[in-house]
Amino acid sequence: MLDIWFPQDCVGCGQPPSLICESCRKRQILRPRTVTRTGLPVGLAVTDYAGFSQQLVHAFKLTGSHRLAQELGRQMASHLQNAMRNNGTDASPAPTATGVILVPAPSRKAANRNRGYQPATLLAKEVARFLRAAGTPARVQACLELHASVLDQSQLTAAQREQNLLGKVRCNPADLQVPTGWKVVLLDDIVTTGATLRGMTEALVSEGCQPETFLTFAETL
Repeated sequence: MLDIWFPQDCVGCGQPPSLICESCRKRQILRPRTVTRTGLPVGLAVTDYAGFSQQLVHAFKLTGSHRLAQELGRQMASHLQNAMRNNGTDASPAPTATGVILVPAPSRKAANRNRGYQPATLLAKEVARFLRAAGTPARVQACLELHASVLDQSQLTAAQREQNLLGKVRCNPADLQVPTGWKVVLLDDIVTTGATLRGMTEALVSEGCQPETFLTFAETL
């Protein structure tokens, strides 16, 4: 609520009075593209995890700002909508169904308690809102959770990330309802090694649900 009632300094340069000043906005370089990671369907990313885009993601995850969620969600929804409109051209994995189920990446419960919010779920809700405004039915189903033994991924190597999540993403089938003809899209803010998304995929497949693609704001290169 604070980002609604009180002005904030720019997340890029720290200057008032707007959350994203025009100068910093011009620094943001968007590079919408398809993304490939081993063991996953082809996915979508809006840009690189670098420069001002990296600052945006960091500020969003640190604060849970609704306005930053809107900023990231709008760009993610636009990329997914364009891919759907292109109906799979240029090797895009775009869903062509009547609706989209967005499944956000789960976070550790301890981290959620400390922050007071779940970043990927906040993003998914904004993406769904923008998709619906553009005429695409969309729902968020936060049906996944992490085992309590999962460690913070940020300081782990690629091999350690895989081991950290191996068999530790669980799906609650009661929270996963996919209408006939709708497609499932995994959603996270960043894709690095793809370990989280692979864990999400395995958990969903174990319940008979095959994700169509994944959507992230930024890709680490």
